[in-house]
Amino acid sequence: FVKYWVHCEHLILEGEKMSKSLGNIKLLKDLIGDGYSPEAIRLALLSTHYRSKLDLTEAKLKEAEKNASKLMDYDLAIWRIKDQKGRVKDVDYILIKAKQQFEDGLDDDLNISKAMAAIFDMMNGIYKLRDSGVLRKNGAQKAMDQYNKFRKVIGIPYRGMIFGLSDELIELVEERESLRKKKKWEEADKIRDELLKQGIILEDVPDGPPIVKIPQ
Repeated sequence: FVKYWVHCEHLILEGEKMSKSLGNIKLLKDLIGDGYSPEAIRLALLSTHYRSKLDLTEAKLKEAEKNASKLMDYDLAIWRIKDQKGRVKDVDYILIKAKQQFEDGLDDDLNISKAMAAIFDMMNGIYKLRDSGVLRKNGAQKAMDQYNKFRKVIGIPYRGMIFGLSDELIELVEERESLRKKKKWEEADKIRDELLKQGIILEDVPDGPPIVKIPQ
């Protein structure tokens, strides 16, 4: 399923070549055992241009962990947006600019840094509209649609898949979340079971809307 595989020049660890003689070989399972998420490891490995050496440092992994959280929290942040007074063209300007910068970056000899910068710039622009109270629901949907296109190219994982549902199912998820906040557990469980019959799994998290898992 992979059309292209591009390897960086060399992978080194904390400034040193990895070798058995030095005893500094790191496998993916070792990094996960150190507490780094698979998403953060992926971003760390993506962070360096393929023609350059990749120095996998603790600082780089920690920064990647922060960025992974920002990327995966974005869809949940957009999901929380209530209808505000705003103009879709404000959103369109941000999205068109981000799409152009993203494509320009990858067209420039797969410059991943430029491509990732375009994603974060887009996110910051959308957040500013939200915080200013001028982001409408339809604008938020367009922002998420564009983000999902970027996500497929980079391989950014979903934390929540709320935008993969129909309006009717989204209403059920929102209703259940409201019931949970009111501690009406029995009614909330009925909705969860109803969604489960349709192949939709809800995973509750303490700091936001539930994670919605849709079988592929």
